[in-house]
Amino acid sequence: MVERTPAHGVDTAPLISYVAAIERTGAPKLHLRWQDDETIVISGSLHARQVVSVQVTAHPGWRAAVNGAPRPVLADKLGFLLVSARCEGNCTIELHYDGGTEMLVARWVRGAAIAGSLLWILFEFLAARRRTGSPDLR
Repeated sequence: MVERTPAHGVDTAPLISYVAAIERTGAPKLHLRWQDDETIVISGSLHARQVVSVQVTAHPGWRAAVNGAPRPVLADKLGFLLVSARCEGNCTIELHYDGGTEMLVARWVRGAAIAGSLLWILFEFLAARRRTGSPDLR
C-alpha cells in the first residue's frame, strides 16, 4: 500500500513499494473483468492477509463483496480502490458502483423534477379548461 500521497509530479518515492508489489515474482495473478458499466469481478487465489489494489478511482459509491460476504472498500493514497479480501484460496471479489449518497440524492431530485413537471402540465391543462369553459382545448 502507498503510505503517503506523492507531494508533486516528481515525488516517486511513495510509488516504489507499490510498483514492486505489483511486479513481484510470485504475486498472485488475478483475473479482472468488467461485468457491466458498474460492476467489476476479480477472481484468483489469495491469502487471508492480502489486500487487493484496484486501479480504479476510489469513490464512496463503490461496494465490495468477497465470495458473497460484504467487505469495506477503502482508498489508498493514490486514490485507487483497496479491498481487504480476508479470503483464503480461490476468491471472487465483486465490486459494484451504486453512486453512493450523492447518486441517491440525484435520483430523488430527478424524480421530484419529473413529478413537478407532470403536475405543472396537469394544472395548466385544468386551468385552460376552466378558462375556456370547454371540455377540450380546441
